[in-house]
Amino acid sequence: MISVEQCADLLDDAPSSLALLQSWLRWRKGNLIPTASDVVAEDLRSAISGVSVLEVYSPERVIFRLFGSVHAGISGTELKGENLIDLTPPEEREARMSRIWNVASIPCGSVYAMKLTRESGMQTPVRGLVLPVAPRVSDAPMRAYATIDIMGEAAMPDGTTVDIVPGLDEQVYLDVGFGTPK
Repeated sequence: MISVEQCADLLDDAPSSLALLQSWLRWRKGNLIPTASDVVAEDLRSAISGVSVLEVYSPERVIFRLFGSVHAGISGTELKGENLIDLTPPEEREARMSRIWNVASIPCGSVYAMKLTRESGMQTPVRGLVLPVAPRVSDAPMRAYATIDIMGEAAMPDGTTVDIVPGLDEQVYLDVGFGTPK
């Protein structure tokens, strides 16, 4: 578990994630988490290309509502409307869906790192941040704003895409005031 202050230090080399964190802190307006009506997408500036928005209905139903162009470049497709569970290897589903459910249900944040492996065998390290945003109305699903930052010199050096995103190499929860999973 890390604090909001410690999170910024972890993201010093991840510009989209750091921009999301800074914007999210402004959107909170003194609350523990912002609501969807507080979100000002323009605050993200050029970092918006690395942001996706997921609606979290249940641990089994997490739907992409906005799919950032960096995410699309990695997957090679537009996943708006797709369920995250369908893009997750069966052996990773329980852990991945638990993590996203924790972000929405506690709510808390998550900082992660992983390596995407291309068809060529080349690995591309990525880092990201996932933060909760409350719905405008009480019967709507929570949202998770998720970033991805490609680490290193070239985003897609061999031009290939990733069909299924692998499990995480590292992940730590961010306490936004409600605590974190045990």
